[in-house]
Amino acid sequence: MSLAKQAKSTRRLPTLLIRNEEHLPRQSATAPSCLRVLALFGLLAMSSLRIGAQTAGTGAISGTVSDPSGALVEGVKITVTSNATGGSTSVITSRSGTYLVPLLLPATYRVEASKEGFKLSTYPQITVNVTETEALNIRLVVGGITDGE
Repeated sequence: MSLAKQAKSTRRLPTLLIRNEEHLPRQSATAPSCLRVLALFGLLAMSSLRIGAQTAGTGAISGTVSDPSGALVEGVKITVTSNATGGSTSVITSRSGTYLVPLLLPATYRVEASKEGFKLSTYPQITVNVTETEALNIRLVVGGITDGE
């Protein structure tokens, strides 16, 4: 094929592509809208993990509980008591020894960790701030709960 014929056929190529695109099925106008909605739901689902710990007016306390060897302890009762009001809430540590006490109003709290076979662990001045999660990792000491702090 001569250079002149190649140039002519190259010039026609974009025209052929445009003509072929005209015969392609058109996407509906709702397809991009559906993708946007799905993306929005995905973002909301990911952010709900953080929302569960606090809201715009609350904070949280979370951490791990371990024994003297450093092994994480399941089934520890964590009691959080407001120093201002005396109101309290309790949670139990998970299999992995973690806990989360969500939705606490900004204040100072007393945190106690108790489990049979260990001494009661007490933290009298844990401050919770708005939209923050205060980390409190607890190391239990072997003994009876009534053995004191």
